[in-house]
Amino acid sequence: MIPLVHDLSDETVVVFGGGPVGARKARRFAREARTVVVSPEFGDRDFGDAELVRAAPKPEEVPSWVERFGPALVVAATDDDAVNDAVVAAARPPSRTATCRSQSRPAGRVRPSRSTSGSASNPSWRGRARWPR
Repeated sequence: MIPLVHDLSDETVVVFGGGPVGARKARRFAREARTVVVSPEFGDRDFGDAELVRAAPKPEEVPSWVERFGPALVVAATDDDAVNDAVVAAARPPSRTATCRSQSRPAGRVRPSRSTSGSASNPSWRGRARWPR
């Protein structure tokens, strides 16, 4: 496995899903890039400096949402496997990367792993990557 590091400072990240996974991903990426979260609801979660877009795209609508923002990274973090699959499929062009929260539906591109100690969180690559929790 080859660890990859992406400079997202001038890029856009789109997170589909406003649950705890989507909020965690949004907080993380909003520190580095313009981050947009697309979800029908957000609850009382902290999304950092991410832009929140209240919408519930159907699977067939996901590609147009991805194209609208032209992201470098797309995160599938919904509780709907069909939408997550559509997000991953929409990120298939070579200029995009996808990560998916579902262990049963791997994105096929990025499988991040992280270790956290106190307030420090670091990416880690150990042999075969683990899925984020």
